[in-house]
Amino acid sequence: TGTGTGTGTGTGTGTGTAQVSACESRYGAAGPGKRWVGSYVVQPDGSIADTCVLVDDGSQAEEEERRRREEEERRRREEAERTQRQRGQAKDQFRSILTGMGFTKDFGFTDAEISQLFSSVDSWLQDGWADGYNGGENLLMLFRTSDQTKNIYNKRFPGMQALASRGQAISEAEYINLEQSYRTVLSSYNLPRAFYDSFDDYGRFIAGNVSAAEVEGRVLSAQRAMNPQVARELQEYYGIGEGNALAFLLGLTDEKGVLLSAQAEARNQETIRGISRNIQIGGAAEAAGFGMSRAQSEALAGTAVGQTIDPFDQRTAAQLQGTFDQARRTANRETVLAGIDQEAYSEQDTLLAAFGDDQKRLASERRARRERARFGGSSAVGGGSLSVERNL
Repeated sequence: TGTGTGTGTGTGTGTGTAQVSACESRYGAAGPGKRWVGSYVVQPDGSIADTCVLVDDGSQAEEEERRRREEEERRRREEAERTQRQRGQAKDQFRSILTGMGFTKDFGFTDAEISQLFSSVDSWLQDGWADGYNGGENLLMLFRTSDQTKNIYNKRFPGMQALASRGQAISEAEYINLEQSYRTVLSSYNLPRAFYDSFDDYGRFIAGNVSAAEVEGRVLSAQRAMNPQVARELQEYYGIGEGNALAFLLGLTDEKGVLLSAQAEARNQETIRGISRNIQIGGAAEAAGFGMSRAQSEALAGTAVGQTIDPFDQRTAAQLQGTFDQARRTANRETVLAGIDQEAYSEQDTLLAAFGDDQKRLASERRARRERARFGGSSAVGGGSLSVERNL
């Protein structure tokens, strides 16, 4: 029940648990979000002391503010949990990607490098770089450019810098696909594992824009070229011993056997073709009994006939050996004829004639005509000479 002095007291209703103020008795309920402050009192002398004021109900506003803060906190907590889940997933995915890229000790990365890389990934994730859209691209960008990891990136993708310096660009996925195609070729031809267990060799091919098909061509030509005669010429002409021969013919080393920089453009296929042509000409010449210096081999290779020799084609190599074998028979005969005529002659003249030198060819034909004229009256000798001529 309400209390007061005088007759203006209000009486509560119900069970007596609620109190009704004098103001509320006088003016009615305050309504939602409002309450009465003050009182309505009838004094003993009949005067009225009315201090009733309708104000906002602070307790209700406080309750609403409390509920708002709780809801906001709940949303923040759920957002933080969602972010942590996303970061955890991004971390697992990116670590998996890095492992798939070959950032392991098996490919030459040290424990310190691997630890540095994964520690940097954790730091980027905590800083929010993987949050939201394009998070993966952000991580890759940091991987390429961050002071903490760019050296590790360049070690993993050594051919990228050479491509970028020439205004070319490929993705890491395209780079890895190229590496896989090289690995398939190199392993399928039973090359030593040293040729496909390092990213540096792949980087040299990629820096030189060498396709997998071209790598296969180099492997085939190198394997065909490496017979004993050709190996000797490779040693004599370029100082490349047997241990470095294959890498040299694949375009991975310089003429001193030093591995080319993976950041520099590797020797191109045409250079490899020229080197292979030179040593095959020299090898075929030596097999046929001709002495052949590097300068002489390069001179023959530079002729119109020499340029038709494809050292990467087994059929051409067989034809080349046939040319030198025939030249050997011709040289043996012409050495005798030149001696009879007391004419200056070198076996190199026959080789030059075989490779398109018209003057040397005409000199050879003149010697053949003199032989026929000299021995034309003797059936026995002439028949033997013509027999040799026909065999040639």
